[in-house]
Amino acid sequence: MIGQLKYISSNEIDNIKWDRCIDESLNGIVFAYSWFLDSVCSSWDALILNDYEAVFPVTRYSKFGIHYFFNPIFALQLGVFSKNVISEEVMLAFIKAIPSKIKLIDIQLNFGNILSFLQSIQIILNEISIKLEKIILKLLNLETLKN
Repeated sequence: MIGQLKYISSNEIDNIKWDRCIDESLNGIVFAYSWFLDSVCSSWDALILNDYEAVFPVTRYSKFGIHYFFNPIFALQLGVFSKNVISEEVMLAFIKAIPSKIKLIDIQLNFGNILSFLQSIQIILNEISIKLEKIILKLLNLETLKN
């Protein structure tokens, strides 16, 4: 059990606690500071573990009603930042906590965020499986409506 992981919008982020977390992180880099994110991304939210024990900036965008998440220009690496070593369990918890409304994710994680190759493949296959299941259910509902 990793603790309480919550998704919060940018206006709820405590920038002092956020920047302190980055300062104390084993993998803290300039791209993760609130002032930097504010300057390169018009809208970013956050995943926060407990009371800023670990943080994950979610630089979200939307185009044609599709929500997506990728590294802004000049923010070369994002991901989870923590003063503790980031285990696969913690990494997976953060990844799974990304809101489902975000349909496309293309980010470069920082050097402290390591998942095994097999774990990465498992996450991808699981997401594909969930999406296929939704498509099949929609098709079945359409077929039922036609009859």
